[in-house]
Amino acid sequence: MFQAFAARGKKIGAIVNLFNVPEAKHYRWTDLALEKADFFVKDKDGQFIRAKANSGERSANFSNPLVQQSYFRQLNELLKVVASYRNFDGVDLWIDAFGSWRDLQAGYDSGTLRRFSEENKVVLPAGQCYEELTSPGALRNRWIAWRCKQVTDFVANTRRTMNQFTPKRPLRIVSSEYHADHFDAREQKGIAPEQWNQIPGVETSPLRYPTMYRWGLHRDGKERECDLVQYDLDNKARFLKSNSVGLTSSWLAFFETFSDSPSQKEFPGYFQCADVKPHGRFFLKEPAYCVAAFDAQNIILGGQSLGTFGREAYAREFARAFRALPARRCRTELKSDSRHTNSNHFFIRRERKRSSRVACRCFPMQNFWRFIGIGFPFLQTE
Repeated sequence: MFQAFAARGKKIGAIVNLFNVPEAKHYRWTDLALEKADFFVKDKDGQFIRAKANSGERSANFSNPLVQQSYFRQLNELLKVVASYRNFDGVDLWIDAFGSWRDLQAGYDSGTLRRFSEENKVVLPAGQCYEELTSPGALRNRWIAWRCKQVTDFVANTRRTMNQFTPKRPLRIVSSEYHADHFDAREQKGIAPEQWNQIPGVETSPLRYPTMYRWGLHRDGKERECDLVQYDLDNKARFLKSNSVGLTSSWLAFFETFSDSPSQKEFPGYFQCADVKPHGRFFLKEPAYCVAAFDAQNIILGGQSLGTFGREAYAREFARAFRALPARRCRTELKSDSRHTNSNHFFIRRERKRSSRVACRCFPMQNFWRFIGIGFPFLQTE
């Protein structure tokens, strides 16, 4: 596969998107060795957390040294295979499902509490400590900071492992930029992109859900603010490193129905998924926004459905415009057009020798530029 892609001038990146490690998946309830080693993460009531909501599989605790040994062993095996190819383009680590905490109610197994107590020289009461650790005050702040450190250390160790095989290829940490109901990702999950961006060779990649609004309506009929948040320019600062990201990932989820396939015996299926994409030129809003808001150098569009299927003409139109942009990052400030700040329809990006504008509207538009003054031989209009 690598050779075939290389012959066509294409690169391949490795997506690492785990829910668990093999030992946890193959665990049997009668085997107590892993349980005694605090291999599995528990909630505030001392109950084991499931790797997936609809499975009985226990979730491994990513902060446990034994779990990390398993994870890095798998990563080593992957890198041994792919790192030698010249068109290997680094690793995208999806950290929301494995590599961070489920929420603030997760992480109360005895091993996690013991490590926190020892590293912070804090004496915790016997039994579950949720109330003591989460009540407002200095101890809560230390608990949240320590949880963030576990996630950041996991990222740093992943980068160190990559350095053994491919020190110059990027490690992109893919994490959702949107959480419902004012979910604070730092407090709840230990998500701290500003810390990750300080690690050499690491950058944060926003995971976007452009179909989340309609997915939610299909689920429960409730109105959500997700589109207002996801297309709000002021919500991007924590992801930007030098006003740019190497990659944006737009995950398309559509209307699952948990039912058998039309021919379950011949083509067994877990659920059916309708592929309902934005109509016409509305399809271009998401990739155009990723350029406008993030100066994305690479864009992934797909998920439960094929990202461009049925919209090939629009995808080609965007790809031609995207590939025509300079293959470098913009290092200057990104601003909304002052006339449309509230609606975020226009974005403008200025460099010394270039200025560009992205219009996130669904209909054709004319673009007018006016340069005031003289002596601008380097200016070009786009």
